[in-house]
Amino acid sequence: MIKKQFSIIVFLFGWLAVSAQEVSVKATLDSTHLLIGGQMNVTLEVNQPAGMQVQFPTFTDTLTRSVEILDASTPDTSLTDDQRSRIIQRLTITSFDSGYQVIPPLAFLVKNQNGRVDTLLTNSLGLDVLLVAVDTSQAIMPIKGPADMPYTLQDALPWILGGLLAIAIAIGLFLYFKKRKKPEEVVRAKPKEAPHVIAFRELDKLKEEHLWQSGELKAYYSRLTDIVREYIEHRFQIHTLERTSDEVLASFKNAGLADQVPFENLQQLLYQADLVKFAKGKPQPEDNMRSLEQAYDFVKQTIKEVLSE
Repeated sequence: MIKKQFSIIVFLFGWLAVSAQEVSVKATLDSTHLLIGGQMNVTLEVNQPAGMQVQFPTFTDTLTRSVEILDASTPDTSLTDDQRSRIIQRLTITSFDSGYQVIPPLAFLVKNQNGRVDTLLTNSLGLDVLLVAVDTSQAIMPIKGPADMPYTLQDALPWILGGLLAIAIAIGLFLYFKKRKKPEEVVRAKPKEAPHVIAFRELDKLKEEHLWQSGELKAYYSRLTDIVREYIEHRFQIHTLERTSDEVLASFKNAGLADQVPFENLQQLLYQADLVKFAKGKPQPEDNMRSLEQAYDFVKQTIKEVLSE
């Protein structure tokens, strides 16, 4: 029994040693010399079997107290000729402390096939941070004053474009607010025939075309509301042809006419038409007939109650 257990332990240690040898990690510098405040790369490289999980070290903003990390690239993976994975990550570093700096070994975590996590260390790196050479034999020169540079059109171009843009924005805002404050347009041109005569004639034509009976609901309600809107435009001098139903109804209220016309019938007619034209509503046949009757009644009642004043 003891021999059997000893054999198993020897086998496991041997297998782990082989697995560890399958993965290699290393770190290299672009150069062993760095001018103070300059930049160079530390290249981290992992060579491993394809599919094995290796975790790179996690960095903050420094490698050591004197060596700072400016940027860390995303690890880049490629396949070697023997179908192994080669993963490379580059760290851009700098240092502002002169002298010899040592970057200690960096730890990589390797997860074996049995789930065991091992740690592999890179080699340590030595970096000599050099000061800028100063010629002490030369006299100290005074600080130079600011140089006078000629002012060119290219320098003034951003200001010119900015001024033109500001003028354009000001003009646009002026026109926008002027249009908003513009009083409600009044249609001055009057048809040769009375508005109700035209409306009745067009409603009769629409009735004879049997559009909704043929399934052309959208065309039916579009024609119906166009007739009513044109009648309102010439009868009450209220602009309607480019306005929504709510805006047309609001115009009646603002003009004090809502109590003098069959306002609810007009509202039902316009909303029913909007439901068909914009929401693909499918009203019942009796609703289609009612909408036409509401249009007739609106014209009749406005002739009787408003024109007789």
